[in-house]
Amino acid sequence: MKKLTRVFQTKKGALREAVREDDIALMEKLMGKKSDFLIFELFKPEVIEGMTPRMADTIVNYVHDGKRLEWGGGRGHEGARMVTNLFTAHATSAKNYALLDVFFDGRLDFCADKTSASVVRDLIDSDLDAEKKSQYLKKILSGKNKLPEPERAVEKAVDKSDIDALDILASSGINLRENNEFWLREAAKNDRRHVCLYLVEKQGSDISVALKSAQDLGTHNTYLYLDSLRQDIQPQAGADDAPPTIESLSREVKELRAALREMASLVTEMQAGRTIEKFVDKPGLQVKKNTP
Repeated sequence: MKKLTRVFQTKKGALREAVREDDIALMEKLMGKKSDFLIFELFKPEVIEGMTPRMADTIVNYVHDGKRLEWGGGRGHEGARMVTNLFTAHATSAKNYALLDVFFDGRLDFCADKTSASVVRDLIDSDLDAEKKSQYLKKILSGKNKLPEPERAVEKAVDKSDIDALDILASSGINLRENNEFWLREAAKNDRRHVCLYLVEKQGSDISVALKSAQDLGTHNTYLYLDSLRQDIQPQAGADDAPPTIESLSREVKELRAALREMASLVTEMQAGRTIEKFVDKPGLQVKKNTP
């Protein structure tokens, strides 16, 4: 009866049946077919409710083996990554650790492109168990590829005050001290004191550089926050102790240019207000005239 039913079965119905019945053979057959719309079914959480780790393993193996998957929204490897990203997003949202253990076991490359990297940000933003989250992040970031747009993952970790995630991101080679201690200033701006302390004490961020940059950029509230933090942890340091930054040098150049313009204007005014009379100090001498 099942075979007879499948004669008139749509690809949408086949996908739902494969997941519902844990039918590995049907799923493998379906993944080998081309569809321009099947990808949209994966945006519906109910489509993959009840998926088993065995089915997840089948999907991961299919993609890991480099097989093409064309369900719309992408072709070949791009389409395969999009499909696995959606499966992973549903599992993360549902806190389905049995599926996540499969999707994040290291076979899938979530650093392949910007779309895949969104999985990392979603993982950091999730409410998963902290130990599990750290385990998954380490697996993802241990691959040969570097995370695209790493600043977006760091931004999410700073916003969540996720020190474990920041630690893992830093261990993977991501610079947490770039742009004159930008992340320290960002954490201060958003009142993430715990993150500020971590960046200073564990990552060696220079609070005096952050203070000078905040001062030069005119971000007064950030400067006051950092100065209060400095008084607690580094009472001997201040913004004046920091080496020059791009912002401070830029400010000095602007001030010098303004001073030069003011001096030039003053000199012009002085010249316009005075006439210099030329005279011969020896009256007996006369100017020679040209003779015809």
